[in-house]
Amino acid sequence: MSDLGSPRTAANPLTIAASVSAVLSGLRTAAESALEANARLVDEHNRRVRADAAAADAAANAVGSSSGAGYSYSLSLNHFAHMTQEQWAASMMGLGRRTSKSESASDSDSASGKNGSLRGRLPTFVDWRGTGADGPGVKDQVSCGSCWAFSAAGAMQGAWFKATGQALSFSEQQLVDCAWDYGNDGCAGGFVEPTLQYVVDAGGIAQESEYPYLAQNSFCNDVTQRGGPATVPVSARFSGYLNIPSRDEAALMEAVALHGPVAVLMNAALAPFRFYSEGVYYNEECGQDPDSMDHAILLVGYGTTPEGVDYWLIKNSWSKYWGMDG
Repeated sequence: MSDLGSPRTAANPLTIAASVSAVLSGLRTAAESALEANARLVDEHNRRVRADAAAADAAANAVGSSSGAGYSYSLSLNHFAHMTQEQWAASMMGLGRRTSKSESASDSDSASGKNGSLRGRLPTFVDWRGTGADGPGVKDQVSCGSCWAFSAAGAMQGAWFKATGQALSFSEQQLVDCAWDYGNDGCAGGFVEPTLQYVVDAGGIAQESEYPYLAQNSFCNDVTQRGGPATVPVSARFSGYLNIPSRDEAALMEAVALHGPVAVLMNAALAPFRFYSEGVYYNEECGQDPDSMDHAILLVGYGTTPEGVDYWLIKNSWSKYWGMDG
């Protein structure tokens, strides 16, 4: 009788346990190193802010004025503290950088110059938070590069509220799952304008309660009646959208004041921004050209501080634990 095979040597459970322990120890060490580095970043920034504020107060007192620098903002550790800058940027910066066919060939209207006579009569302060136009509250995209979907859904929620008075929560997951033909890549990134065009072409968008967020790519649940009954009911339909020219602040003020929350883009992949806590965020390293835009957010207002510093009020999709409650 011939042997069918040589006997195997059983793995030593102690060796396996030791290997797993070593891997876990390495991961723990890496997370602790990232946490320590991030804690130093936050501490050093806040020290500089306090020092600058003290110097500004001293200078103001010397000339009998109460005006300070006005640009100070503080940082605090949050749920991103265990991640390196590279890990965080890779998982949270989901705005597409390539030029998409849908984006460059949009049929949207331009908001520039449409109501130029109104700009001198716009309110000096706008805040859509808590009105119903900003949706159900701050959401969390989790570790999925779907900021573009949250920004687009937020803008549609605002437009729907302005038109109907209904405060609805639209499905970001539908946009993640179903808008691939418009240049989007689900959790790997996407674009706001083509996503809005997808909703126009698809015949509408479902509510979040009917099509809940999974924070991952999934199969598209049809919300139209092409080829049979829809599997998910449509809650709102849109006929188009307004496109605001890049860096036209007057047009942007007009849009958010007259039409409600606006989907906007920014350069967010900078270390201080992920730990932003409160104050007027200002960073000279922020990119201004289109290629530097890496994050989509929702503009919900604007105003001016008592010190005379103009600001934009944004709503993020990183949960209420980031910034000033989100």
